[in-house]
Amino acid sequence: MTDPRLTSAREGSRRPLDEGVSQAIIDSVVDLTLAHGLREVTISSVVTAAKTTRPAFYRRFKSLDEMLLFVVNSRTTSFDASDRGSLEEDLYAVQLVSVERLNDRFLRAVLPYLAYRGMSDGSSLRLLNRDFIGPFRGAVRSALERAVDRGEISQMPDLSEVCNVLSGMLVPDALCSEGSRDLTERDARRSAQVAALAARLGPSDG
Repeated sequence: MTDPRLTSAREGSRRPLDEGVSQAIIDSVVDLTLAHGLREVTISSVVTAAKTTRPAFYRRFKSLDEMLLFVVNSRTTSFDASDRGSLEEDLYAVQLVSVERLNDRFLRAVLPYLAYRGMSDGSSLRLLNRDFIGPFRGAVRSALERAVDRGEISQMPDLSEVCNVLSGMLVPDALCSEGSRDLTERDARRSAQVAALAARLGPSDG
């Protein structure tokens, strides 16, 4: 199903969006990034490659950061907070999506930039939390809350600590400039096992 952001005009504009132009913009940013690196990706270079205009771009996206996050999410599976019956299986399902995302070449190219922008710009941080970090944390929170309800763990652990375990066991192997590799289901399973153990141990002191 087509994302409504590719066809529905922003508030204040009456004209519907041309889906073909929207797709050309997305294809152009992916092609430019994978061929030349993110340093060559600007709004001007994207609209030139897409054979469209800056106004057409801004009718769809407020900024380059918003466009990059939209493209990341359009290329990968969304996090699913469904109940798999146990904490480890719930976290494993989250990590399978994380593995898929971190194996995506476009995401690998843009994630360091988006992380930098999140640290230096408040609006970019809000976008990153809404469109990238937030869904991951939400799925992990749901898994932990179900584990408490099942009696697998006695109390709600520190969400950030569990998320740090999950991401910390995947991101370095995926994004290190030397020795990066494709992640596997085994990586998803091991990180879920360690995070489940950390959740059972409870919050760390300090």
